[in-house]
Amino acid sequence: MPVHFFDTSAISKHYHAETGTAKVDALLDLPNASQIISRLSVVELHSVFAKKVRIGELDQQIFRS
Repeated sequence: MPVHFFDTSAISKHYHAETGTAKVDALLDLPNASQIISRLSVVELHSVFAKKVRIGELDQQIFRS
């Protein structure tokens, strides 16, 4: 069974399309695979998406939902 560790930048690609999104989604779709993330990724993801709002890559309404 494959095991994949996803850092924060990889996880963010799953939620906001950018270069690498297709690869991340393909890995997440593998049957019988396990995915591992750091506990810090939850906090870091909020920061990543807040930055995307500040630079105009993500709508604030989407960020808040």
